Amino acid sequence: MLKINEKMLKDEAMNSSGLCNEQLYLNPQVLPNGDVVFKFYAPGAKSVQVAGMGDDTGFADRVYDLVDDGNGNWSGTVSGLRPGFHYFSFLVDGRRTMNPECPVYRGWARACNAVDIPDPDLDFYRMKDVPHGEVRNAWYYSELTGRYRHIHVYTPPSYDTDLDKKYPVLYLQHGSGESETSWLWQGKINNIMDNLLAEGKAVEMLVVMDCGYAYPKGSGPSAEGPGKDNIFTEVLVKDLVPFINKKYRVLTDREHRAIAGLSMGAGHAGRIGFGNLDLFAWIGLFSGGLFRGDASESPHLQILSKPDEANKLIKLLFIGAGADERGYERIKQSHLTLTEKGIRHEWYEVPGTHEWQVWRKHAHKFLPLLFK
Repeated sequence: MLKINEKMLKDEAMNSSGLCNEQLYLNPQVLPNGDVVFKFYAPGAKSVQVAGMGDDTGFADRVYDLVDDGNGNWSGTVSGLRPGFHYFSFLVDGRRTMNPECPVYRGWARACNAVDIPDPDLDFYRMKDVPHGEVRNAWYYSELTGRYRHIHVYTPPSYDTDLDKKYPVLYLQHGSGESETSWLWQGKINNIMDNLLAEGKAVEMLVVMDCGYAYPKGSGPSAEGPGKDNIFTEVLVKDLVPFINKKYRVLTDREHRAIAGLSMGAGHAGRIGFGNLDLFAWIGLFSGGLFRGDASESPHLQILSKPDEANKLIKLLFIGAGADERGYERIKQSHLTLTEKGIRHEWYEVPGTHEWQVWRKHAHKFLPLLFK
């Protein structure tokens, strides 16, 4: 009989994705060599395929055929996918669909399937046998939208024991089509924070995650798309920050408040951070640049025409990119322009496309730089 000892339990904890429901999902199956077995039950179908949700992902633009066993059980093994988190969908007779038997996430403005392939060379985002912080669910009322809004708040392991301590805050935003859950389930930000704190590499902080879509009272997403008439930047400044200041034990001066985000969230972080330097001293842009055409003339970026003042006010400006993503050159141009202007900043590029493995690495590099 196999004896389960403490070491085995700790090893299992390190190998866990941190998803409480991962035992429920046997599809897709990631093999020890990194290959992935996909399955779909579709009796009567003429063809079933699996493909990524976009060509700038770990699947690239390839479509993989599955094979029917004669009873409607389609399956196939895909080799060569990069480690990391990748959205995918099935194509049944050419029609794109999802499989409820696979893990479901919010991405691409819809519910969709995804697979998280472990990286044998990286474990900073894996759950480990270290003290764990707590991820809290909270609701706040937004005067601007006339609605209650849901947020996640990460608090460090000491939050409920060191009751006299106040903490700095990072507001962390997701990308287009995602939600306030994304930095947790896709990004593993709680694991990243726990592991950095255990290694003594980061300052204890709260991480606040809100949905990056908000609309004025009496309105909602227009036919032009969910980004039209979005007032999230105002909501975060006027509704969310005051709520966090009141609800949690946080330091409320600008030197202890940061904002960051990926892709669309990087746009939010840039507009909010530079537009409210009385509130934010630390800004992180993951896969998002500052300049696009005449955007360099935007009012919130006027501070960049005053390098000495900018360098005094901004404790950290972090810009990251995936070296293979389509927007790489535009993002890097922000780095080059800032360098030319004499604006102090941190430039960080890593291999990869517009994908979560890149943003996990950005967060891992960014967090230890904050509040020091």
